[in-house]
Amino acid sequence: MFELQFPLRDVPRLAERYVLRQKDIVADEQDARALAAAAQGRHDGYLTKVSFLTLCRWKSVRLMGHARKNRSAFVREATAVSFTAKCEELRAGALLTLDGVGWPMASAILHLVHENKYPLLDFRALWSLGIPKVPTYTFAFWWAYVEACRRISREAHVDMRTLDRALWQYSSDADAAKLS
Repeated sequence: MFELQFPLRDVPRLAERYVLRQKDIVADEQDARALAAAAQGRHDGYLTKVSFLTLCRWKSVRLMGHARKNRSAFVREATAVSFTAKCEELRAGALLTLDGVGWPMASAILHLVHENKYPLLDFRALWSLGIPKVPTYTFAFWWAYVEACRRISREAHVDMRTLDRALWQYSSDADAAKLS
């Protein structure tokens, strides 16, 4: 179902182009805040509401209004269940109970908190894996995506963040080529 649309050997080069393109002080500060919030959540075994909102802002500013509706105790409990779940469906599903969290946001939280274990779910990444139209997300689809990204990451000998950057950059380059 998921087929890399560019040569595996291009993953590091594309990821490096992403890093060079995205280099600015604001992005660096947002990344640093998100990574710090995720590290704290990993250490504590849950996210506080402030940390949760930091991760949500990192993924999608437009969902912040929904994310703010969550009560602090609910954020803490839902993320604690997610971070300790052995069952992958529960791990993602617990996050999906939070306002403002759909599959892409849940993937971002898991990506940041569980270092190098989960890919970001994004329309650009899907396009770069041969999925031109975003489907209705289900656990089965997300899990197949996770497993495909883990396989590609291993085969390319890169971490998940590097793969995510390469997938995003390839799609972005294709969009830019269409406009020129």
